[in-house]
Amino acid sequence: MPTTRRRRPASITSDTQLALQPPWLEHPTLSGLRDRLQLVYDCWTLLELPDGTSRRPLYLTRGIEEPETCYLKRLEAARPTGFYRDALRTYAGMLSRLAWQELPDSLSRVATDVDGQGTDLGVFLFLADLLTLRDGGCLILQLPPQHRWPSEGDRLEALGKGDRLSLPRLQLVPRGDLLNWRLPTDGTSSAPASGPLEIVWREPRRQALPPRFASGNASVPTVVIDAHGGLVPDPQAWIYRSLSLTDDGLVLRSWQANPNPGAVDGYDLVPVGEPSLLPQRFDLPALWYSVDGSAFGEGDLPHLGLAHQYLNHYRCRSDYEDLLSRTALPVGVRTGLVDAYGFRRSDGALSSAPAGGGDAQRPQRLVLSTSSFMDLPEGAKSSVPASGVIQEEQHRRSRC
Repeated sequence: MPTTRRRRPASITSDTQLALQPPWLEHPTLSGLRDRLQLVYDCWTLLELPDGTSRRPLYLTRGIEEPETCYLKRLEAARPTGFYRDALRTYAGMLSRLAWQELPDSLSRVATDVDGQGTDLGVFLFLADLLTLRDGGCLILQLPPQHRWPSEGDRLEALGKGDRLSLPRLQLVPRGDLLNWRLPTDGTSSAPASGPLEIVWREPRRQALPPRFASGNASVPTVVIDAHGGLVPDPQAWIYRSLSLTDDGLVLRSWQANPNPGAVDGYDLVPVGEPSLLPQRFDLPALWYSVDGSAFGEGDLPHLGLAHQYLNHYRCRSDYEDLLSRTALPVGVRTGLVDAYGFRRSDGALSSAPAGGGDAQRPQRLVLSTSSFMDLPEGAKSSVPASGVIQEEQHRRSRC
């Protein structure tokens, strides 16, 4: 993590570019990945958002001519498994088996609480591995102390009383919440630098649910992973923060969006607190943690194929269980209404029109239920095994 102080780069200007636009505007790279990030997030949360909203209808669509009540029952019966989430936890668990070597003193003193919320360093890195394996990358920030003191003596006195917020802290930012960034090469032809000049991210303004814990390991909170989803487009649900390099040093700003029908975007941008300045600090204490060492904000989703396999398994399993349940349904059988080729004759030609005549109608889609009938040609036996009928007509049936 770049924490050493450097000289002010020549490309820094006093007026930051990202501050001139609403902070909820997304970088083009993130906008192009938003659908894929939502897909892997849905697989992680078992197709259900933390607020209880089900995402199953998006991946298990309603069948043709399927009544709504039957479709809702099928959705309720289709329970997704957790093998996608278990696979990522297994991989992250193998990566997080670390042995600390030569940790800085500033980090060793807070190894049991690196984020000011009681998270151990090992747990913190485990969560970072999970986010990276799922989303292809995440941001690790070193934020300045939240409590500021007028003198060093006051700060040491607060530390003696156990005030953790008087020390720097680490923070994980999921990839979907890193909204925008500006690199030294953006809009210029200069050579790439070691990190961005400005970043904008968001944090939930309110937590709707208490922290949830990973199964089998109660000491690993996953609140960072699934406390909120990408389906929160309302800007007022977030706190927006930015870190930017200026001529005077590193500046931390915060905003929130308040609804205003008269504004251009429908919201007023209201600062939260005063900007925090770290003088003579000319580097962003941020690390882009990715799988393949890609550039800042870039990187493919390493387990996107596994997510698609998970969803395909979910659909196939639902279809299979639904098919098995229908083989046990009693289905009525009628004869004489169709010809030898399965074409249905009109009511006025049931006895007079020849088979395949001009009044014949094309076969209707087979619907298996207790309130439907299966039409067989005249003279056909109705003792056909249900499983044979299912196999013969499976490609033409719809669910009910």
